Amino acid sequence: MGFVMKVVSGKWLVLFMMGLALNARAKDERVLRAGQLNGRIRLDGRLTEPDWFHADSIIHLTMIEPHPGGHPTARTVVRVLANRKSLYIGVMCYDPEPEKIVAYSRGRDARLSREDYIALALDTFNDGRTGYI
Repeated sequence: MGFVMKVVSGKWLVLFMMGLALNARAKDERVLRAGQLNGRIRLDGRLTEPDWFHADSIIHLTMIEPHPGGHPTARTVVRVLANRKSLYIGVMCYDPEPEKIVAYSRGRDARLSREDYIALALDTFNDGRTGYI
């Protein structure tokens, strides 16, 4: 199961799928560099365009709930592509039982305490303290 998030001029398309968080601080060795976006990306959740296959990936993610700092219960791969105008974040969630994913909330800024989701933290100030989730 995958999804693509496109960030353009502060507008976000976000789909929450699993209880994992991306934590790529400079002091950690988990840094993800954006790949060069040369072609077009279709927002269909399929990460099949050639640019995705050449993009760097990060697989060492950290669980937030129910065990903060724990290892993920399923494999998840995050890739990033960018050009001068757009940033695309692609996430492949390899859940062995996708029919058991819990997702009730549909509203913006919803509380997801009893749902499966993925949260992306963008440390835009590179200080490990402030950023965007």
